[in-house]
Amino acid sequence: MYYTAGRELIFNDSSPYSDAVAQQNQLAILKRLAKPGEDQMAFSYPLYAMLPVFPTLRMPFDWAQPFWLSFNLIALSSALFIAFPKRPLRGLLFALPFYPLVFGLVLGNLNILVFTIIIAALGLLVFQKQRGTSIQIILGFLLAWLTIKPQFSWFYLIFFALYALREKLKALMGSFFAGLLIYAAISTMIWPTWFPEWLVRLKAYTTYIPSEPVLLLILKRFFPEQTVAFFTILIALIFLGISMYIFIQWWRGKYAILPILAWIGLWSYLISPQSVSYEQLRFFIPLMAWLVLSPRKDTYWWIFGLGTVLVSWGAFILTKVFPFVPMIDEIRLLYYGLWLVCLLFIPNIFRIPEIDTTFPPNSQYGTN
Repeated sequence: MYYTAGRELIFNDSSPYSDAVAQQNQLAILKRLAKPGEDQMAFSYPLYAMLPVFPTLRMPFDWAQPFWLSFNLIALSSALFIAFPKRPLRGLLFALPFYPLVFGLVLGNLNILVFTIIIAALGLLVFQKQRGTSIQIILGFLLAWLTIKPQFSWFYLIFFALYALREKLKALMGSFFAGLLIYAAISTMIWPTWFPEWLVRLKAYTTYIPSEPVLLLILKRFFPEQTVAFFTILIALIFLGISMYIFIQWWRGKYAILPILAWIGLWSYLISPQSVSYEQLRFFIPLMAWLVLSPRKDTYWWIFGLGTVLVSWGAFILTKVFPFVPMIDEIRLLYYGLWLVCLLFIPNIFRIPEIDTTFPPNSQYGTN
């Protein structure tokens, strides 16, 4: 849809948010017009979302598609080498075969670039602690672009904001807000009415895309309908309480970074609407970081390393064999939950001294 919207803008001087763009996408993908209530396949993102796609807009689609796939693969590989310079091949080993990532790459979804930028930012700022001004400025601009996918990135953006405040990364914070202004200005120069048109399209988007979060759907599967609201509120309060506690402990230097990221990965997925499988990349980020950075290669490492890839494809196969079973692809989430429990409650095995050396020796996840 980015390609179609961009070409409509460049060649026809027409709004990328028009119904014509949506209809072109529908005919190309569905081979028919979408029915009311179906995904209308309209361009419903801020205009600056298509900035990375601009180089492909003058190409025929048969050229643009492999070019975009190659660009994403190169960007992802580069990010893994930047984020994990000591073990970049591990990142490639576990990321490239992961089904949700493969699916996103094939579809050319922008979530892959969002995932790539988060990995690079975590690697440079958090794991390697590179604080050069130029690095902060570049990452600030890149993180600002992630606002095109708030449902994927907003928990991570909140983390980066808190991290920047704690570490006094002024250049990162400044470049983030400057990036937002520049992206908005560029978008306005390209199409002056993009903002109100985007809001209209965004409002329409919420009417045909499921809006119930994953957590609510899970609760509906296991609890009577009349109790779902109670359990939702209860779990939300528990989540807020635990989140406040661990973030306060982390702020004071008494809690390691990886459990924080693992917690973010879990809840950024649970409270977002259930969608296609590449949305599960949100909770793959901390798991992949653990697989790459862990100095151990014991039974646990192999179980969660190979298991992550096998379970990701196993869930896909099960959705084809048992299409009538709802939420069967959430097996990946269940597997991630198992890893998270191990990370939290078996710290002596699952900790990573390489990135936790700044924490006190007597902290639960610190080094001894």
